[in-house]
Amino acid sequence: MLDMHDEAAAAGITAVIGMGASPGVINLLAARAIAELDEVESVVTGWNLLMAQPQERSWRPSAAVVHGIEQVSNPIPVIRGGQLVREKPLRKTIVDYPGIGPGIAWTFGHPEPVTLSRTFPQINDCVNVAMAPRHVIAPLAGLGAAVRKGLWSRERAASMAAVLENILPGSPVAALDSADLPPLFAVATGTLDGAPATVGVAMAQFPGLSMASATGIPLAVGTLLKADRPGVHPPEAVFDPDAFLRHLAPHCLGNPRPGSMVVVTNSSRPASENAQALDTGSLVTALLRLRRGTAG
Repeated sequence: MLDMHDEAAAAGITAVIGMGASPGVINLLAARAIAELDEVESVVTGWNLLMAQPQERSWRPSAAVVHGIEQVSNPIPVIRGGQLVREKPLRKTIVDYPGIGPGIAWTFGHPEPVTLSRTFPQINDCVNVAMAPRHVIAPLAGLGAAVRKGLWSRERAASMAAVLENILPGSPVAALDSADLPPLFAVATGTLDGAPATVGVAMAQFPGLSMASATGIPLAVGTLLKADRPGVHPPEAVFDPDAFLRHLAPHCLGNPRPGSMVVVTNSSRPASENAQALDTGSLVTALLRLRRGTAG
């Protein structure tokens, strides 16, 4: 789709692709994090796999499940050393999140590294990761390996994944309880005022707890904003993150204030400032309380 940019521009057509939660909102979180730095070196985008709940449970594989098998059974695009390369998926990754600390995640095939490196060519390393407990990652890795080795078809693996989705424990609450990192975030590392710095931007408010609302509502908001820039673009190339989040706020659970949509932490700030920022985020605060054993 990106390769059709010139053709779309010549026809006067504006196409914004990947405007859901991830890719989509998470790209704008990355742009917001990058804007906090003087220079950016690397970006990690991350989302919680257990938060991606279907609208309705089914024993038959949904399009999302089929897509997931595709993401874990093929080499995935990442940016390493400024180059787009392909790696084995579900590679264990430690994300050192400012204000929270290190958390475990797993590389997952997604468009963010592809588009972010085009929009911000100075990025040297970029990966997308998913968070999930090992009892979820291990079966996924096994299904992906079975497809790669030709032992199972993608369809059979997707059918098995649909069964596992129904029998394994999983819910938005369980997602918070099992993770060390925010449900939807971007972390950018680089320099600020001549010193190394890492900025984390986490989503604190959500339009719903199902994939349908998490993807459909941002898509609708993006459509209403009517980006007028002929060509094919990812969200971070055409939307201002703060403006987009202001328009998304009225459609989020509890009708939150536009200023409370994200939580921004920065390694160059005092720990007390990061702690204060984290305490303003509803789901992020819940995550920290669960992690510290102080939920109540």
